[in-house]
Amino acid sequence: MLSLLATSAILPEAWPNPLLQDQHELPLTTPDAWFDDVGFAVMVHSHQYHSGILWDATVSKDGELTAYGIVVAGVTPKGIRDDPATVLRRLERTYLAAAERPRPAVVATPRALAGLLPRPR
Repeated sequence: MLSLLATSAILPEAWPNPLLQDQHELPLTTPDAWFDDVGFAVMVHSHQYHSGILWDATVSKDGELTAYGIVVAGVTPKGIRDDPATVLRRLERTYLAAAERPRPAVVATPRALAGLLPRPR
């Protein structure tokens, strides 16, 4: 998914799996991708990891982020694989919508991924 996001002329570089905290330093759910400038989380939901009893937890975690004012967009591996252009356009529109409102009061910390951190802005 990160490689798809990187093809966008609209989106800044996404942070993979950042650590999120509320203003009291309580940990929040970790999104699959994060756009820190606007407080926008992308969650990849697959049948393999989120079906059955895990589905309720998945929906609750998305709702937790939304309760803190974070814009959350859910995508699926199948959607990314079968129609990446449509997925990317939706994420770009969601990012632009998130930019129209104040950034939520959450703290995001980039997480090292294979020894790399996102480029500083």
